[in-house]
Amino acid sequence: MLLLTPYFKPNTECGSAASCSATFTQTKGISFEWSADIDPVEWISGGFSVEISFETGTEQQCTGNTGDTICVWQVTPVTRPAS
Repeated sequence: MLLLTPYFKPNTECGSAASCSATFTQTKGISFEWSADIDPVEWISGGFSVEISFETGTEQQCTGNTGDTICVWQVTPVTRPAS
């Protein structure tokens, strides 16, 4: 079952400021590292390592002017088992 779960950031009051903004940022990342050492004989040694990283995300921003009340909301899909 796929559900859409909204996330609401608390309201931001612009008050007397000329402008204001509210931002929602969501990031995800993965990192993988692998290494190996080799020691074929006592007087020779070596090795190497490999590392890869990846990060992605989204950002939503809402802006307002003097006296405005603004908020940002994000809908996130969530998979849950059917009951």
